[in-house]
Amino acid sequence: MNAHANVDPVDASTAGCPFHKESAAAPPSEPFDMHAPDSLTIRSSGDIRSWLMAGRTFLMQVAHPAVGAGVWEFSSFRHDPWHRLRELDKSGINFVMSGKTASREEGLRLRRLHKDIQGVDTRGRKYHSLDPLVYGWVHTVFLDSIVTMHKLYGTPLTRAEEEQLFIEWRQAGRMFGLKDRDMPASLDAYWQYYEHMIETELEYTPVVEFMLRNGAPPRPPAFRKMPEWMWRQLWTPVGKLSRTLTLASLPPAYRAKIAAHQPWTESDERTQARFRAVVRRVVPMLPKRLRYSTPARAAMCPV
Repeated sequence: MNAHANVDPVDASTAGCPFHKESAAAPPSEPFDMHAPDSLTIRSSGDIRSWLMAGRTFLMQVAHPAVGAGVWEFSSFRHDPWHRLRELDKSGINFVMSGKTASREEGLRLRRLHKDIQGVDTRGRKYHSLDPLVYGWVHTVFLDSIVTMHKLYGTPLTRAEEEQLFIEWRQAGRMFGLKDRDMPASLDAYWQYYEHMIETELEYTPVVEFMLRNGAPPRPPAFRKMPEWMWRQLWTPVGKLSRTLTLASLPPAYRAKIAAHQPWTESDERTQARFRAVVRRVVPMLPKRLRYSTPARAAMCPV
């Protein structure tokens, strides 16, 4: 039976999902605030290393059959990825680093933007982009990407830090338009749900294939005067490294799932190990003005 058909995009619930059923209303007072100066969400999202997670985050989102189908049909990212990146960066700044009012407004804008996106996914199931099982998956990936960033390129988060990040992630979900029942109720439930989705739902969608095939994208504005042949030569090593780093950052279970299409080699392992070692050594030595984005610094040190 079609799991996503005939849903109301605003009121559809994930109540049937065993990983969400324990969710309760938000407590009247939570110990952390995603918009506070000590927010782990702001500190992590504004870190220069977060750019190393951008492709990985998008790939894990579009590995969902419905998200991938919507992006393939309705997004301009294949034809103008640089504009898409700028828009995503602007949206992230508004949502995470510009205060609660801006966050709510950005959440509403994103829902308006997606309200007419619907169709049939790669498994032949009808979907609507605002179905919480679809829209919620897009939000779900962000928490794992931040945890992975610290694990691969810095110091792994402690359990207490993951708990803080989880609380802030649920706050962000409410700003995103999700209800508490649409999100896992605890950190352990979150990881159980994530593993369940990798095992049962995620696949090697056309968008994932497009991202990992290593073809040269259209030239960015700064390189428009460069001859096409020169741009392709320039991109070849960059694209190869990007593919390796993206694969390296994927959950091992999902990387194994797509191994028939994108094998992970010993050469890939050596490349990513060297790159990780350089990042881990260099980034802690950077001054704050180079390590964190300007909006993040402003949010962490408000006047």
